[in-house]
Amino acid sequence: MLIIRRLTRIYFLRKFFAYPIQLSLDTLQTLGGIRTIRILISFLWTRLFPRTPETSLEDFIINKFGRQLYLLFFKDYTEKVWGMAPSQISADWGAQRIKGVSLSKAIAGAVKSLRKKKGDDIHQKGTETSLIEQFLYPKYGPGSFWEEVARQVQEMGGKLYLHQDVQHIYTHEGRIHSVNTINSETGQTGAWEGDYFFSTMPVQELIAGMGAAVPAKVQEVAVGLQYRDFINVGILLKQMSTKDGKKLELKDNWIYIQQRDVKVGRLMIYNNWGGGMTSHPNTTWIGMEYFCNKTDAFWADSDEAIQRFAIRELQQMDLAQPEDVLDSTVRRMEKTYPAYFGTYNEFNHIRAYTDSFENLFLIGRNGMHKYNNADHSMLTAMVAVDNIAAGITSKADLWAINTEQEYHEEKTTVEAGTVTTLTPSAKFRVKHPFLVDYLWNNRRNRAWWLTGIAIFILQFILFKFRYPFANYMPDSYSYLEAASNNSDVNMWPVAYSKFLRLISVFTHSDKIVVGLQYLFLQCSSLVFLFSLLYWLKPGKGVKTILLLFFLLNPLPLYIANYISADALFIGLSLLWLTSLVWIIYKPRPWLIFAHAALLLACFTVRYNSIYYPFISILVFVLSRQSWKIKLGGIALSIALVSLSFIYTSQKMKETTGQWQFSAFGGWQLANNALYMYEHIPAAERGPIPTRFAGLESMVRQHMDTLGKVKFTHDDSVNSYFYLWSGRGPLIQYLDRQYKKDSTTPYFKRWASDGPLYGSYALYLIRKFPLQFAEDFMLPNSVKFAIPPTEFLGQYNMGGDSVRNLAKVWFNYKTRKVQDHKKNKQDGIPAVEWFPVFSTIANLLLVMGIIGIVILVAVRWKEYGLPQLLALVGALWLLNSVFSIFASPVVLRYQVFPLFVAFCVGSYLIERIYRLAIQE
Repeated sequence: MLIIRRLTRIYFLRKFFAYPIQLSLDTLQTLGGIRTIRILISFLWTRLFPRTPETSLEDFIINKFGRQLYLLFFKDYTEKVWGMAPSQISADWGAQRIKGVSLSKAIAGAVKSLRKKKGDDIHQKGTETSLIEQFLYPKYGPGSFWEEVARQVQEMGGKLYLHQDVQHIYTHEGRIHSVNTINSETGQTGAWEGDYFFSTMPVQELIAGMGAAVPAKVQEVAVGLQYRDFINVGILLKQMSTKDGKKLELKDNWIYIQQRDVKVGRLMIYNNWGGGMTSHPNTTWIGMEYFCNKTDAFWADSDEAIQRFAIRELQQMDLAQPEDVLDSTVRRMEKTYPAYFGTYNEFNHIRAYTDSFENLFLIGRNGMHKYNNADHSMLTAMVAVDNIAAGITSKADLWAINTEQEYHEEKTTVEAGTVTTLTPSAKFRVKHPFLVDYLWNNRRNRAWWLTGIAIFILQFILFKFRYPFANYMPDSYSYLEAASNNSDVNMWPVAYSKFLRLISVFTHSDKIVVGLQYLFLQCSSLVFLFSLLYWLKPGKGVKTILLLFFLLNPLPLYIANYISADALFIGLSLLWLTSLVWIIYKPRPWLIFAHAALLLACFTVRYNSIYYPFISILVFVLSRQSWKIKLGGIALSIALVSLSFIYTSQKMKETTGQWQFSAFGGWQLANNALYMYEHIPAAERGPIPTRFAGLESMVRQHMDTLGKVKFTHDDSVNSYFYLWSGRGPLIQYLDRQYKKDSTTPYFKRWASDGPLYGSYALYLIRKFPLQFAEDFMLPNSVKFAIPPTEFLGQYNMGGDSVRNLAKVWFNYKTRKVQDHKKNKQDGIPAVEWFPVFSTIANLLLVMGIIGIVILVAVRWKEYGLPQLLALVGALWLLNSVFSIFASPVVLRYQVFPLFVAFCVGSYLIERIYRLAIQE
């Protein structure tokens, strides 16, 4: 026996991919960035919302790998192998052949292989068959196995009778009595009696040989069983090479051919199965495997025609050239693969019938009509012999070989019907349905969900009649400019600009952009809400209030109508928080990847998510998972955010020449510090470090002017005057620096000053911490309590036109904004009450948490709610600190925490009320 290193790859797009498919660096580079992102999103979506029930092979593969990988690697190849769409093949086939393989396990296997020592130890217990790295193989191929078995049988006095075709099988009183055969070479007939009978013949032929005594239903099912036939074209080559003469040194055992333009399904390179498989080591001996039916025209072709066809396909794939062919041969094999379609779904009738014969043992692939590999096929024979020796007549352990217990249901057929006993995992699924089941299989929840979608669509149509144009604010044009230039960095994170650019590939309609934003935000809200309802189970009154709030809330319409990242960020934040809720209540390994992807998405859309990783770490630490999984979740989250941070910083360095993550952060901090600094008397300012001298000079000049003319409305009220006003010292300092430079792009100039402004702000805050708290943080705290509507309070900032950039991007006929409002300066009544509502929501949450703690209405040993309160409390606290210290406080930035506070706060108040009633 030889130890063979296993290498199996996929040949697709004229390139090689690992098999099973792995998201290694090589694979990612070959697939490309966009396709890889689609694969990951598809996989995560499938893990969140798996197909149920899992009845077809299509369902099985999509649940394992995601729809994108299914379409890319599995769909066409499966049709090539089986001649039928995966949607028509039973999921049992997947459970049989790829039962333990999935995208997540393939990734884990790739990671393990990086640190695994290579050696000759072939023990790989716990490794799925499709992921093993080496195996034992007979030097002269598997045929030598049977030659040795035959030798030992004959040596012990046994006799082998070859070429015997079974003609009839005789039964009597629940036993096989005898078998009649005919020699296929000589025509001689024979009759054979025995104590035990092992059948490896196709089940279809076995049942046919039993004659009319077989029940009609069993005969019907047997006739309907289907098989896939097989043609192997052996080709001897001088070498494998490309059309340009490059020799190919392929070490693969198998190569799965997924090219759509060729018929061959798999390539086997016999040289790589051991030295005994070829007589001349300097030649290459390959097998080209074709899957077909004997009724196909290809099967009926002559050997010469099939050989020519195979050689042409080798050349077409650029793996070998006709001039290198030394010899070729063709072998046809009928019923090679038992199929999982036709009448297979009724195979239990055949099993029940054959199992009733206590001395009949069905073994092997065709004998059991199970697509087992060679190891499992041989194991069925070994177990059958062990059972005979032990006096066991039940065949259950034979059928259990290579069966995925978590997938299959154990079925017991009785005369009156079929009794199904669910496995423990199936019982758990019934007892604790997943969110999709809760949303869809519950009639009332399904009604709410479908009604919600209908209401959303109706609201959107009416809203766009009222506001036909998308809404714009200064940020909008920054996003559009970055999208137009396809920039990798900008004042704001560029993910939203990339989103706009992606949509522009299909349409330039602003209504489509707004509609997608609105539906995404609303659907994310419902997923978050139903997750809370699913786990917290509030009373009917609170549940109805929350549902009506999310269904009829006008605020999402106005948020989504903006060309701004707000709608996407709020929706992603809600989904991120939802993933944390599920990690608390029902942790699963796949949630690690879903959560990390959502965290990364939030981080690339809005810098306000900078504190999200701290909340994620807290939840992982508090969750009921092994520390290995906890640390894995934390590490993956930090890794993805860090990679995003490093990538953005590097791009900023390439653009501005300075390593920084967000230039806006420096500008924002300087803006905040100057609101404090304007209150510092000149005599108390003191000396300034040299590196800030030029900037300090312009700042003091501005402050001295303010002291003479009193504070203006902009200086005193708005919290972003120093960020954008040309009368402020920050913009003036920037303009003076580049006064004689008309070639440097504005963003580069603006971003280059970010680090200086950030350092300057930190210096002022450290020097005057109490004044900063009094003159900036305290006023900002008031705004946090009642956040101003800012741009949400007006349509298009009260203007009657948009900039030309918007007109060009969305193909407007005119820059003139159309709506049905006479005075565009008037506010929007539907939005004006939300600042007060934000105050109410925050009070509900704070009072709820305090009340729960004081009344001891929740204890730490009550798993779930304490962790949820820690999550929501941390979110509220960190958002408060970040907003008050570092961010402009406006309503649109507070919508996400507002939704969370209102939902959880309402539940907590209800729980306190219930406790008071009970007492």
